[in-house]
Amino acid sequence: MKMISCLTLALALLLAVAPVFAEPYIDNADVTVTDQATGLIWQQSDDGVTRRWQDALDYCSALTLTGKSDWRLPTIKELFSIVDVTRTNPATNPIFAVSDAANGEYWSSTTNRLYYMTAASVDIYDGTFYRQNKSNSSPYTRCVRSNDTLISQEGSPDYGNGS
Repeated sequence: MKMISCLTLALALLLAVAPVFAEPYIDNADVTVTDQATGLIWQQSDDGVTRRWQDALDYCSALTLTGKSDWRLPTIKELFSIVDVTRTNPATNPIFAVSDAANGEYWSSTTNRLYYMTAASVDIYDGTFYRQNKSNSSPYTRCVRSNDTLISQEGSPDYGNGS
């Protein structure tokens, strides 16, 4: 009897929480998308321009969008967070607009430690990881920023050592 009650309670909790996570992204109706899992705010679409890596870094750091100017090129981990491996062409949620899914690779800020002349990118067609030459390759750019609201609510991290 206890086993059935525990299972019933677990199922009820799961069903109660499931709608909260039904849509992982929020369309902010201002050309940005908020990822509810990471709290990151993304450009909803790229600008259709391919760039070399340094130009992509410069583009994001100079970008002012929705009144915010703290945009940056995402890390490879952040970029993979918007990849949906259950989809192809593109391998992202349809909330994200893609210029060229068939040939759309996106830069990350992550530099390869062994091959410093390369940086990581993701092919948005199927979510494949690539290492691109920073000077000779020209993937697309999708910028990201941290969510001010989450940062102000959470405050500074507590490292447990007084710092």
